[in-house]
Formats: sequence, C-alpha cells, structure tokens
Amino acid sequence: MTNNTTPLLRIAGRSAAAGFLLTIAGFGAAFGGMYSHAQAIAAHNSNAPVNYGADRIELQDRQNRVVLSGNVDITQAGLRLRAAAGRPG
Repeated sequence: MTNNTTPLLRIAGRSAAAGFLLTIAGFGAAFGGMYSHAQAIAAHNSNAPVNYGADRIELQDRQNRVVLSGNVDITQAGLRLRAAAGRPG
C-alpha cells in the first residue's frame, strides 16, 4: 500500500474528502434515521489534515483531484473511509 502526504496530494485529498463528506451528509439528510450522524459530520473539522493510502494513486493535477483505487483508506480528524479492492463482474 502506498502512503503519501505531500502538500499537493494533501490539498487534492482534502478536496476528495470534502466531496466525500458532502455525499455522506446528503445521504444522512435523505435517510431520517441517519439524522444524528449527519449532525456529527456537520461538526467535523474539514480543515484537519487528510491522510490516505491505496494500491493505486493517480494525481489529476489539471482537474485538481486524486483518484484512489484498490484498498483505499482515508482518514481525517477521527473520520475514516475504507474500501477494499473491487472484483470485476
């Protein structure tokens, strides 16, 4: 697993994490049972450093984003997202 925290990658990772957090908040708003979790995410420190690792990391500099694939692990201020490598099919 590759682990990178260079400044450019951290900025791109922060953008990816912000999109992830907005997606989670959107699901929380859509499903009433998750309301308390959405409130917890709303109080999350989105300015905290983002650390991530994956089997494959692709920096798309012009689009200001990072594409992670295969055993993805992203953490930010106590919030963690993990995704195993997918299987074709």
